[in-house]
Amino acid sequence: MELWIRSQDKEALIKVDKIFYWNTCPEMPNTGKHYLGNKEWVGNADYTKLGEYKTKERAIEVLDEIQYKINNYVADVCMARAIYVGESQEPTYVYEMPKE
Repeated sequence: MELWIRSQDKEALIKVDKIFYWNTCPEMPNTGKHYLGNKEWVGNADYTKLGEYKTKERAIEVLDEIQYKINNYVADVCMARAIYVGESQEPTYVYEMPKE
């Protein structure tokens, strides 16, 4: 399955295979905000901030929502493939990051 995510600021649409939580990094000093991005913050990693939230709990809720939507989407695709045999293309899903 391909997963694409539209960033919270609407300026990026990124194909991702992993999403990470972090709350600080050298380029974003500890401001009390919590971030989700396409890569874990390590040194000068090439990452894209997908969303910024006021609490860790809200960031984790967004991760939970992405997981829920992926699980439901995959289940729907599996059911559709069971009905329409011969579908060989991998499913694609686009998730749009919530504003808050």
